[in-house]
Amino acid sequence: MKILSESEISKSSDCPYLKGMPYKQEYFCAYGVDSSEFQTLLDQRWRRFGIVFFRPVCPDCMKCIPIRVDVSRFKPSSSQRRVLKKNRETTVLFSELTYREDLFAVYEKHSRIKFDQTVTEEEFFRNFFQPAVPSFQSEFYVDEKLIGFGILDESGSGLSTVYFSYDPDYSSLSPGTYSILESGLLKRVLNQTV
Repeated sequence: MKILSESEISKSSDCPYLKGMPYKQEYFCAYGVDSSEFQTLLDQRWRRFGIVFFRPVCPDCMKCIPIRVDVSRFKPSSSQRRVLKKNRETTVLFSELTYREDLFAVYEKHSRIKFDQTVTEEEFFRNFFQPAVPSFQSEFYVDEKLIGFGILDESGSGLSTVYFSYDPDYSSLSPGTYSILESGLLKRVLNQTV
């Protein structure tokens, strides 16, 4: 791991998740993080966008808890089985990270409609296509139209979803849930072939 900046604590700001609560994060910049080093960081509650690693260090709050799923014991719930059924015609591809304009178009629309946020291509590229850890992307298609994509990191013992973005016109397919189910299935396949 090559550390570019030592760990710092941000100034307090409004929590993006819980209204009326203060938010602080610890962060540092690094690249060249291998999968076992990244696993250690995940175990310590770190996440990342691009080369920036961060974790919440909010005063009087520990509500941000990473969710981990042991895919070897996972059994989909009835609602998750419905999501899988709804997506029978959805094609999923996994590949190396590759920036494309159609990916940005989905991200821009998702950010604008779901979060009322304006985003730039520079920010998009910096956050998702300059990986500091072993990473790849997932792409979701309906009738050959890109409807969503995800950025996934590989750690020593699993996958970590960095971000998933989808075209809100396809919300009825529950693409976020489907992306997690597909990522879990991928890891199960990877484990069986190793």
